[in-house]
Amino acid sequence: LSFSSTRAAFQSLKDSGIERTYQTVSNWMKENSIICPEKKSDLKIINSSISEEYKFDVDSCFRAAETIRSLHISAGNKLTQNLIDELKRSSLNLNSGLNKVKLSFGTIWIAELEEINPEVRYRHASEVNSLILVDF
Repeated sequence: LSFSSTRAAFQSLKDSGIERTYQTVSNWMKENSIICPEKKSDLKIINSSISEEYKFDVDSCFRAAETIRSLHISAGNKLTQNLIDELKRSSLNLNSGLNKVKLSFGTIWIAELEEINPEVRYRHASEVNSLILVDF
């Protein structure tokens, strides 16, 4: 089963009972950072909507996705702890609101925030938890 567009894939999944928005399905298809839909029921609908040659074991796939998500969280926690430990040992000279700091495991940017804009601004998923230099 192939689709001529993301819209066609979305419509096929919608016809099969998926209860997600077009944007969600589009993100599943286009975003490399998305491991798997978060709900097993969505994965079941996807599996029921594809050609026999592409069918997969939903339970195994979902367990694998949960394992990967867990490993991502663990890696993030470990990286955060390493960052905190190394920053405690270093003598930082934070002379401006935006500082580039070289650490043993890489280079980081430290930004000092004076205030947070109360206005909600939507960002692409790839920009979340990232320093967007164009804003400075």
